[in-house]
Amino acid sequence: VRYALGVHSRLPEAEAQRESIEITVSAEGGFSVNGRPLINNSPATLATAIGKAAGGNRAMPVTIRADARAMHQSVVTAMDVAGRLGYRQINIATVNDETEGK
Repeated sequence: VRYALGVHSRLPEAEAQRESIEITVSAEGGFSVNGRPLINNSPATLATAIGKAAGGNRAMPVTIRADARAMHQSVVTAMDVAGRLGYRQINIATVNDETEGK
């Protein structure tokens, strides 16, 4: 990326090569996008974070990883926000606590 002042900058390779978006829903209903926790649980904040993570590429697949104890509504909100933004490849994964049943 070239700036007007002639300063050159490159994104870290991991960010530049990301090929999917991962939304994590915690047991408490909080959201993280690509491992970064959001400041609140509002759909607008989630939409902004998804847009930044995708860099405008709506063909990028989205995976929603929800804690098994997360409220259904939080997962539906994540699905709804991604769908309204135009993402069509949305995957759902449930994450179970490894200590359950021990």
